[in-house]
Amino acid sequence: MTMPPAAIVDPYESGALLAPEFRRRGHQCSMVQSHAEMPAEFLKTFRRRDYEEIIRHADNLEETAARLRNLGTRYVVAGSEWGVNLADQLSEALGLASNGARLTHARRNKFMMAQAVTRRGLRTPRQFCAGHVEQLLAWVRRNDCWPIVVKPPHSMSSEGVCLCGSETEVAQAFARLSGKVNKLGLVNETVLVQEFLEGPEYIVDTVSSAGQHRLIAIWKYTKQTAQPGLIGSFETKELLDREGDLARRLFEYASGVLDALEISYGPGHCEIVLVDGEPYLLELGARTHGGELAHATCRAATGLSQIDATVESYLDPARFLRRPLKPRARSRGALMILLKPGLNGRVRAFKNLPEIKALPSFHGLHMDARLGQPPPRFLGLVILLHRERAIIEQDLRRIRELEEDGFYETE
Repeated sequence: MTMPPAAIVDPYESGALLAPEFRRRGHQCSMVQSHAEMPAEFLKTFRRRDYEEIIRHADNLEETAARLRNLGTRYVVAGSEWGVNLADQLSEALGLASNGARLTHARRNKFMMAQAVTRRGLRTPRQFCAGHVEQLLAWVRRNDCWPIVVKPPHSMSSEGVCLCGSETEVAQAFARLSGKVNKLGLVNETVLVQEFLEGPEYIVDTVSSAGQHRLIAIWKYTKQTAQPGLIGSFETKELLDREGDLARRLFEYASGVLDALEISYGPGHCEIVLVDGEPYLLELGARTHGGELAHATCRAATGLSQIDATVESYLDPARFLRRPLKPRARSRGALMILLKPGLNGRVRAFKNLPEIKALPSFHGLHMDARLGQPPPRFLGLVILLHRERAIIEQDLRRIRELEEDGFYETE
């Protein structure tokens, strides 16, 4: 029996995991490439062997939809931020499970996103978007809410995001961003200014079917202290329990955001900051969250990842909707830790790695640094997994101690 095929639009980063899961369940996959040119950093996660067909979209929706229709395509899923808009348009044109094109741009444009969410009565940061620096500065003066976050309305992975403490810094950030082509291949025709909200940050991973949402995971970020000129990168990323009052409030807020953006099908991840205990939207991605390691970690800790749930929601929606709104508590705690380099020069040797691998909660290690090469921004990433949170915290402290000793030697 031939199973109906799926199409993954721009399957990069964690979206590269979707096709193998569809194929594991007996469904062939085609890949739709939304743009003629893709940055190498995304292409390195693409696996050609997972796709029977490669369809390069030539800016003709009817033509691409016809090719998918001829293949018997039954499911169309966005595989990355690149593919969100085209996946919405193609799934709607083919009459398949779809979030529709009506609010597709609000699912990508952060200013439009916040407007849609605010209209539903949900809290969002104060913000303003314009194509002229004078308009931005006038808004900053009226609102007087320093420091100010400046970023492109279309961006990903914190690209172009900076924290400004003066009008001069806002103007300089605008000059750096305005008119530039970002990682998504889009020209920054406007620039967004937003009040900076300080508080604990969370990511809520969800999957939806027919407008019903299911909670898959909640992650808490610990970030470097934000400073003028930059927004801190995360230092640790902890998988939290999906039970309790915090999980309930975060999931209820994220569900409201999904409804406001008319996301009825597929994955989403909502970035939320708590200010005085109240949730505020930072942004939402209408796609799977993060990189591949986060999903592998979630599966190892709970038995289910957002990738698994996404594929199930399309192939067996009845079974998916039988899942409780919030799955059972995790079987193990999980923590992802970025290793920070401390020296310059070419990497000559690693040290302390054997001791890290011997820690009681050690689960995995991904190294970005390479011998003979200058160190990257982060040396790598350690994954800790254990039933007892105290053991994870103890091992985290030990890793930070070893980090102070230097993880590598340079020349």
